[in-house]
Amino acid sequence: MIEVRSRVRLKTSRDLRKVYTPGVAEVCRQLQNHPEEAGQYTWRDTTVAIVTNGSAVMSLGAIGTKASLPVMEAKAVLFRELVELNGVPILIESREPETVVKVVEQIAASFGAVMLEDIESPACFEIERTLQERLQIPILHADQHATAVAVLAVLKKTAAFVQKPYRQLKVLIHGSGASGLAVARLLHVDGLRDIVVCRADGTRWPGSASLSDATEKTIAGLVNPDGVGARLEDLLNARDVLISTSSRCQITATHITMMARRPIALVIANPDPALTTDELDAAGCAVALDGTAVNNLLAFPGLFRGALHAQAAQFDDEMLLAAAEAIVQATPNGQFVPDSLDRQLHSFVAHAVSERALLIADGQAKRHVGR
Repeated sequence: MIEVRSRVRLKTSRDLRKVYTPGVAEVCRQLQNHPEEAGQYTWRDTTVAIVTNGSAVMSLGAIGTKASLPVMEAKAVLFRELVELNGVPILIESREPETVVKVVEQIAASFGAVMLEDIESPACFEIERTLQERLQIPILHADQHATAVAVLAVLKKTAAFVQKPYRQLKVLIHGSGASGLAVARLLHVDGLRDIVVCRADGTRWPGSASLSDATEKTIAGLVNPDGVGARLEDLLNARDVLISTSSRCQITATHITMMARRPIALVIANPDPALTTDELDAAGCAVALDGTAVNNLLAFPGLFRGALHAQAAQFDDEMLLAAAEAIVQATPNGQFVPDSLDRQLHSFVAHAVSERALLIADGQAKRHVGR
C-alpha cells in the first residue's frame, strides 16, 4: 500500500551533483552546525514513525509484528492521503517496554514524531511515559488518546441530541485496557465526574486487583464514585452512556434496558464490537454507534499534523481537548460523526491543535498526556 518516492527529478548530471555528491555535503555541514534545521532540509518534520510490537492489534490480540504490518501500512496511507505526512511502519520484536523504548530512542532522529500503535497495556503506558521523558518530539499512543478524542467529540454531539447535560452524564466504560482507561481519563479532564470502569467480563475495575503502573493508579483514583456496585447489573443501572472498548462481552440487551432513558451506546472495538448497533437499537438505545463511525481516524491525522506544524515538543491535554472541539465544530448539523475522509475535517483539527500548541509554547501551563 505504501512506497517511498522522491520529491526531486534527476534528469541531468548537474541534478545528480546537486542532490548527491558533492552538493549534499554542503547540507551536511549546515546541519552539523545547526542540527535544529534538520526539518528544513530533510523529511524529518513531515515524517511519523508508526511503532508497534504487534501485542494488541485491534480486537485480534497479540498476532505478532508481521501480521500487524498491514495495519501500520494502512495508517501510513491515511497520514499521506489526509494530511500529507509520511508514515513509516516500525516493527519491534519485543514485548519488553524498555527494549521498545531503546529501539525508538535509537531511531528517533529520523522522525519528527512517534505514533505508538497496537501495544498491549499496561506496557503501553510505561513506553509512552518513558519516551515522553527522554525525547523532545511528540509521542502519542493513538489507541489511547486519539480514541479518547474521538469518543469525547461524539459524546458531546450525542448528549445534545438526547437533551442531557454533557458534564452530568453517568458513564460506564466497558473495557479496562488502554483505550478504555484513556477515554475515562480524558472525560475526567473535560469535567465529567460520574465515570465507572469495568473489565471485559463485567466486573468492576480495578476491584481488589493490585495495580503496578503509575498511569493505571492515577486513573483508578478518578473513576468509580462511592456507592457503585460490583455486578454488571449494578454498574449499568441508570447509566446514561455505555462506552464499550472490548469485543468480549457479558452485556446483553436485557442489561441495556436497565440504563437511563434514551441511553447512548458507543461500541467501538474493531473489528468485532461487543454488541451490534442493530441489537442496541432494538434494546432501546437512542444512539448506537460502532467503531467504524467512532474511530481514532477522526483525530490522529490532525493531531500529528498540528503538532508537527507547531514544532511542539510534546502532546498536551489541552491539545487533545482542542482536537475534540474541532471535531464537534466540523460535524454537520443533524449528524453525530463527521466524514472521516473529509480532508477539511483533518485540516480543521490540525489548525486547532497547532494553535493550542503555540499558545502552550508561549508560556501557558500544560499537563502532559498521560501524566
